[in-house]
Amino acid sequence: MGNKKGFRRGFLCGIAVDKSSLRDRLTADVTLGIRSADMIDRSVQRISMYQALDTVKIDTSNRTVREIADEIVAL
Repeated sequence: MGNKKGFRRGFLCGIAVDKSSLRDRLTADVTLGIRSADMIDRSVQRISMYQALDTVKIDTSNRTVREIADEIVAL
């Protein structure tokens, strides 16, 4: 939570997801025709890049939108 210092009006918040949940979500999008299948592996490979950012991380794995929003509001 180090990035909260120095910000007057807010802080950086990033959403995170485990590999399995990300694959499930993207596979559902591929089935709906809104994403291409090649995006799945590329997206999973990028997870570590987002984990390295200096942001407050909110894990979205196996959680509802409401649960995630409530956690963000509580920060």
